[in-house]
Amino acid sequence: MERDFKGIWIPKEIWLSDDLTMQERIFLVEIDSLDNNGGCYAKNEHFAKFFNLSKNRCSEVIKSLETKDYIYIKYIKDGKQIIKRIIQVTNKGFNRDVKIPYRDIEYPHRDTEYPLRDVDYPPSENCEESNTKYNNTSNNIYSKSDEPEEAPKETKNLYQEIVDTYHETCVSLPKVLKLTDKRKKAIKKVYESKVIDKDIERFTRIFQMTESSDFLTGRDGIWCACNFDWLLKSDNPVKILEGTYANRVKPKAKQEKPVSGFINYDQTDGKQYELYQQKLDLRMLYDAGKITQAEYQRQLKEIELQGG
Repeated sequence: MERDFKGIWIPKEIWLSDDLTMQERIFLVEIDSLDNNGGCYAKNEHFAKFFNLSKNRCSEVIKSLETKDYIYIKYIKDGKQIIKRIIQVTNKGFNRDVKIPYRDIEYPHRDTEYPLRDVDYPPSENCEESNTKYNNTSNNIYSKSDEPEEAPKETKNLYQEIVDTYHETCVSLPKVLKLTDKRKKAIKKVYESKVIDKDIERFTRIFQMTESSDFLTGRDGIWCACNFDWLLKSDNPVKILEGTYANRVKPKAKQEKPVSGFINYDQTDGKQYELYQQKLDLRMLYDAGKITQAEYQRQLKEIELQGG
């Protein structure tokens, strides 16, 4: 991603602020660096890739900066559809003049000269979420497929996303036919726990480890009662993440050392030992090709008639 600067500058008011976490500081600087005099309108996907965080976590950090009055966010809508998010760093810490709401954007929501879908820019799933690419153009209208994920995800959407991830990952387990209030409550409890810490990627990890477990999926035939509800119960999420149900290599059964014929007959009388030795000698003659099979069978029968 190209940038038109050679570095970043962090004001001491930001760097030494007791009001900001380290994560919030670097988010604030990144937002400021992407503001090319028109505001920053990078999506959460850009921040997720740039900081190697989940999009949910990025949304939380940005919302926290807004709550603490370090940034101002304006949403541009076409009806009920959000088509653009603009983030502006306020005067708090960056010596901005004032915190003024954005004026209306230069171009209307729908303009025949600038259509919603521009052939020069692919849908959001195929393009980089970079301010550099868009701020250098005169067209600041997003297509509906580029709808930003700036607003905190509604809880009901979070519930469905987790269930969808479960269906996609745990293909060996029963499907969730109905997202009941009881299940929503269980999801919320786990999601806000210290184990998940509001990181949906940890939910994905739990589902992946579950599907790879022969025990939890019932592939080993020992237990077949695992399902979506069980995965959310009590300490089950942390047990799964700790590898309690992971497949383990079973130790090989200890093989007993073969017992030779001499030891077998170690406590027998002399006659049995002698007959057994005759069998061994006869077998050696047959294996060496010195006697025919018929002769071997004949002499073997004679030995056995003697009690061997």
